Amino acid sequence: NFGGAENRKWLGTHLWHAKRMRMGTEFGYRLALTSTSKWVRKTYRSLQERCLVHDMSFYGCIDLKGSKSELVSGLKAVLVDQTIGVDVLEGRCEGSYLFYEKDDSNLISPCQLDWKPDSNGDLSQVWVWFHPGAFSQALREIERVFSGFDVTVTSLENRLNRFRLVGLRSWQIIRKALKVDAESELVEKVWKSDVIPPKLIIGVNVLDPRLALSNEKTESSQILMQDFKEIPRANIWDAEMRSDQLSKSRSDRTEIQSIPILIVQQHRPQLDLASGFDV
Repeated sequence: NFGGAENRKWLGTHLWHAKRMRMGTEFGYRLALTSTSKWVRKTYRSLQERCLVHDMSFYGCIDLKGSKSELVSGLKAVLVDQTIGVDVLEGRCEGSYLFYEKDDSNLISPCQLDWKPDSNGDLSQVWVWFHPGAFSQALREIERVFSGFDVTVTSLENRLNRFRLVGLRSWQIIRKALKVDAESELVEKVWKSDVIPPKLIIGVNVLDPRLALSNEKTESSQILMQDFKEIPRANIWDAEMRSDQLSKSRSDRTEIQSIPILIVQQHRPQLDLASGFDV
């Protein structure tokens, strides 16, 4: 999904944006800077009546694998007096933190933690997301912090796409655009809910939206955090599985493939129009 000249990486949505936006080079990426049309009223109207989609795939992700105790110990050294909550450690919610240098406590960048729900004893996996302006420094710091641990550090820069939908109807549009592949009762209950708890992570497998647009009407309901005795999982955490699904979706456009995704609720207190979801 990425291309372009050296040191000028393109997002997968580059051609769409290039036809409608003024492009510029920021942080090594060709990004849309301003619209070529009058957009203020359209933007506000979309936030109220539908939603806006922002391609933030230029954010970099770092994959950490190891024992939960070692991961927590190492991360505490760079999160400095910030507690990693139980809901984050169990993979229910995304955690937002400030990331510091280990020794000097100099702030590097805000970051987000997505923890894989436990499925293999004490072996854990966590994704740490950074803005591209801080990614290289954060990666070096993480490699330094975990150098004495039995932890595998892998850069997933340019390997994952991340889109942010904001607006009052962002959740309804996600449910309309994506059709869930055969899932559990919990996922069905989440998909029918009109209200999603803040920062909740929903791991689901959806049918390729290019071939399977959902036309089903969704029933209204509400789900609470305490309903999540189980945690919806998806195969997105496995690199081989991601690669296999991607190659299948590219090579066979006739058979509908299942695509693993994570959906993260992004709540903005007192700013309903700016709340939404990351996919």
